[in-house]
Amino acid sequence: MLRTHFRLVMAFAACFTSGGFALGDDPVADPGGQLSYPNEIRPLLMKYCGECHQGDKANAGVAFDQLTEERAGTRDRAKWKKIHVQLTNKIMPPLDEETQPTDEERQKLIDWVSSHPLTVHCGDSIYPGRVTIHRLNRAEYNNTIRDLFGVDFHPASSFPADDTGYGFDNIGDVLSLPPVLLERYLEAAEQVARRTIQAADEDFITETKQDGDTLGSTNEITREF
Repeated sequence: MLRTHFRLVMAFAACFTSGGFALGDDPVADPGGQLSYPNEIRPLLMKYCGECHQGDKANAGVAFDQLTEERAGTRDRAKWKKIHVQLTNKIMPPLDEETQPTDEERQKLIDWVSSHPLTVHCGDSIYPGRVTIHRLNRAEYNNTIRDLFGVDFHPASSFPADDTGYGFDNIGDVLSLPPVLLERYLEAAEQVARRTIQAADEDFITETKQDGDTLGSTNEITREF
């Protein structure tokens, strides 16, 4: 009896996992999924909006001749979101323009924008854009030195002020690395090393120097230091 009950449960569960049993209606068709951007969408945009929205001086910073399908869902997604609002509410093209898209053409544009730029396709391999290498700001640097070496020392107090963006000083895109900061890094490393490494009296410490080679191209290496 128990074995029969177990089989019924497993068969019922298999209906959900294998598709043998369906709940609800069929998936909603995606009318914009099969539309071609270069062959169908872009020509419509250039026909009805290209007069004002192309080139480096395009209105509202939206140039349809520069928008690409590859960046529609990443870098240009915010622009396409605005375009979707304008098309849906029939704000653009302006009503006083003689040339207007038909209802079918407008719906085609709306369907494509809804299906591509405004929809996140989790299964697709889409380039998400670059990621800036984040350096530590002054507070983060001091905290890192404290946590790593256990010394009550704030070497970043002599660093140049961190750049800020949107009210924050820990955004990778605005934290630059000027030459003076690199020099401060080297000085801070020496100070941290002196405070961390316990050695004998400095009068009895011997320093050993060895000649090295300068970095250069092939056959241009000279012995200068």
